[in-house]
Amino acid sequence: MRNQILKSLYGSTLTGEIESELIKEIKKAKESIAYYEIHSKYIPFFWMDSSIYTVRDRYTNVRNLIKEVRLSKAKKSLLLNSVFVLDEKFYEVLNNESKKREAKKEDTKEFSIENYFNTVEKLKSDILNKNFKVLNGQTEKSVIANMSMFYLAFVSGRRFYEIIKTLNIIKKGGKVYFDGLAKKRDDEDEKQGLLLDEDYAFVRKALKYVRSYYGTLVEDLDSKQINAKYSKNVSRALKRAIDQDISFHEIREMYAEVCETKFNKGEIDKDIYKAIVLGHEIDTKSADFYKSTKATK
Repeated sequence: MRNQILKSLYGSTLTGEIESELIKEIKKAKESIAYYEIHSKYIPFFWMDSSIYTVRDRYTNVRNLIKEVRLSKAKKSLLLNSVFVLDEKFYEVLNNESKKREAKKEDTKEFSIENYFNTVEKLKSDILNKNFKVLNGQTEKSVIANMSMFYLAFVSGRRFYEIIKTLNIIKKGGKVYFDGLAKKRDDEDEKQGLLLDEDYAFVRKALKYVRSYYGTLVEDLDSKQINAKYSKNVSRALKRAIDQDISFHEIREMYAEVCETKFNKGEIDKDIYKAIVLGHEIDTKSADFYKSTKATK
């Protein structure tokens, strides 16, 4: 039903395409009052059949896109502070739900930083030496692509759909960085992250393996569709590749823990530092940081 309504209202069911149309309408608007009309038009996109976390993420995505539009300060302020903004009560509900979820979590998983980097090196070695099994329904190319994706997840902390579609590798001043976050922060400088492996040639090779396999398969899919189509298979392949009971989501948590432990010198609050590392927009009202893993030396 939701897709039928979205298609009818906006001509598409894809999040990225709908957001793009919304921004186009904002750019075309001649009077500020039109911003409120645009917001009303897109309320079904933001709210229908969506969890409160999805609603928050959609508003965050659109707000980030608005920040990049060339508008007067007054118009941009109106859009961000009066139109595309969620009520304080929403954040109260969100934080209460986060507390409930936190309370239900199992005991914090501890992991060794040394083992974390050993896993990175083993994945790298297994890819280079083709030390893996190709099961029924798999090809050598698909196995290498998945193992390369897991390697990149460990060294960048990126979501698997970001690795598949948006991740870019950059070498600057002898350091290897990445950008291409699906969810971007305000500060341009903070859109780049430091990779935990500076083997630039191999990082690029791993990304090439991923894109050469998944590229055409996901070309017309957005992040939700990629998750729906591949998340289960990717999760199973991950456990086979590293022989550990770790989810893709937990790799992100572990990556943030490793970065915080190795690079944060106490200058920034731990949770805020991890939020920055993971690419979250810093908003103390809606902070829902990852806290289910803990690094040990």
